[in-house]
Amino acid sequence: MGESLFKQVVHATPAMLQMITAGALLSVVLGTVIGTVAGYRGGRTDSVLMMLTDTVLTIPGLVLIIVLATIYQPENPFVVGLILGIDNWPRLARTIRSQVLSIREEAFTEASRIMGLSDVHILRRDVVSNLMPYISVNFANSARRIIFESVALYFLGILPQSQLNWGVMMDDAYTNANLTNLNQIHWLLVPMALIILLSLGFILLAQGLDRVFNVRLRARHEKSASGGETS
Repeated sequence: MGESLFKQVVHATPAMLQMITAGALLSVVLGTVIGTVAGYRGGRTDSVLMMLTDTVLTIPGLVLIIVLATIYQPENPFVVGLILGIDNWPRLARTIRSQVLSIREEAFTEASRIMGLSDVHILRRDVVSNLMPYISVNFANSARRIIFESVALYFLGILPQSQLNWGVMMDDAYTNANLTNLNQIHWLLVPMALIILLSLGFILLAQGLDRVFNVRLRARHEKSASGGETS
């Protein structure tokens, strides 16, 4: 058709990154805040926040996304990402809450309370800092989920195909190319390869962030590095 696949991939990448950033940040921030506050405060606050979380969990996520996308027909990548991130935060919130329930009983958290430090300081320095390895891994997983959901919805034509997107490219290949012909199958394989590479990149990012925030892994890495220098 006389169109460069390389140019299409390059021009479609910013919109994909905007969707991933908006959706992953929404799910991670919302899940972390609700789970942390519910686990640390307890009582009525915990009951209300967990009731909200359980209510969202009972709603079929994919159906909700399809309904919202059909009604609003969003074209802004940030809005698309926010819609895709709506159903990703409840599971994270429940998991973070269970971890906060154990962290708030640790000796260092109790010492901070005895010293009279504020709840905000305790949450920031003692609680959230210990949750960062899990939060970073969940951010990468949420980003991968946003990639797959957005590409699938664009490919199926549920989201408006008003701008270039990897899902739109795959839909064009499915509609206009003869995918049984090896001379045309690259039209479909190129965006698929980009999806795989970007997903792999987020997995490696999660592993790298885990080494940065996980104290045990960092200490083990420093010990092995110092041992290598000594030898």
